[in-house]
Amino acid sequence: WANSGAMVRCAKCGQALGERPGMMVAGQTQSHKADLPVSTKMAKPGGLLPRLIALIVDSLILLVIFLPIMALWAAQLRPVKVEAGASRSVLDTLSGSLSLQLTLLLLQVFYFAGSWTIMAATPGQLLMSLRVTDANAAGIGFLRALFRYLLFALFLVLAPVSALAVALGKQKRALHDLLAQTYVIQIVDRDAVALE
Repeated sequence: WANSGAMVRCAKCGQALGERPGMMVAGQTQSHKADLPVSTKMAKPGGLLPRLIALIVDSLILLVIFLPIMALWAAQLRPVKVEAGASRSVLDTLSGSLSLQLTLLLLQVFYFAGSWTIMAATPGQLLMSLRVTDANAAGIGFLRALFRYLLFALFLVLAPVSALAVALGKQKRALHDLLAQTYVIQIVDRDAVALE
């Protein structure tokens, strides 16, 4: 009885066997493989709207991270008493600001490149069921993720062109995806795609 919850047993010795998708039991033929549950998930190219929503979510997450850092940075800057006739160096003022900007930039780089390396997506992309992959639908390494982020930042001024490429292109790849040889795929329910 298929739904009785009874264990599958070996045809030769009668020992209880665990069931895993794709596992064939002794005595089973390929025709029994059709009885296994079929995944209802499939991948399609990630479209413009899910990518845009993911970017907005990631920007809000980074804002939540950056605001306390900037507040702490501003709180530690106290007015400096300057003696009469002496002026505070412009270089001193800029060096503090520059180190803050570099810190925030490094956090942003590792947020994106680290997320793409570890989870194949940023938290915003995970929310939208998007994944950043290579041509074989495998995850990308850190160097490729870093290269992809640098290209993304470099081509930020060409964002409308990238948006058009994602919206109208067959593979829905932005400029930074083309140059980094990456793909953004969306994991969707097979039944939902059939309804479209």
